[in-house]
Amino acid sequence: MDKEDIELEMDVELKEQFEKVLESLGLDINTAFNIFAHEVIKQGKLPFELVPNQETVEAMQDGKVTHYKNSKEMFDALGI
Repeated sequence: MDKEDIELEMDVELKEQFEKVLESLGLDINTAFNIFAHEVIKQGKLPFELVPNQETVEAMQDGKVTHYKNSKEMFDALGI
């Protein structure tokens, strides 16, 4: 199987916390992302539910919702 390197940007503190949890599970980042990719393909969606925080819920209730064409547009707007 051919493999390809990918580049990913992540907050330093988030990465450290992520690696700590993965280490306790006996995994490294590469293995975790490969598992994630396989599950996304298998399920045809994210393999977990995204639950909005209270600020998001209130904005939705107030009608202050912004719609984006895709996730890249949303992340760009959020500066992520």
